[in-house]
Amino acid sequence: MASSGSGGNGSRGDLEIISEIVMVAIPRGDEELRVTFTRARTGQGRDVAWHSLRVFWKTDAGEWRPGKQGITIRGGELRAVADALTKAASGGTGTPREPAQQPGRPATAPPAAETASGDDDIPF
Repeated sequence: MASSGSGGNGSRGDLEIISEIVMVAIPRGDEELRVTFTRARTGQGRDVAWHSLRVFWKTDAGEWRPGKQGITIRGGELRAVADALTKAASGGTGTPREPAQQPGRPATAPPAAETASGDDDIPF
């Protein structure tokens, strides 16, 4: 088990990784795109889980390292993201719900009917 965080006992930054499963690793030359499922325990003893997408790169020694940028998908967001990706994979097209955000202009939330429902974390 690995842990990360500030090291303070019970602080919000404490997170103990229980397990991490690579669901798919898609080669991209000297990189690969990984979809992972992670289970963890917070410093307060709460079990949480999430999916993530991240590009990994290979060191000269042949070790895979995570890139700086990635995305975490919470449990309550997963169905909406999966539905959108399924639509895209099947050739579905559509227009964006919102115009592109312009500098200095705050982003607006999607209508309530279009937001994902459910907990932020996947129970297990």
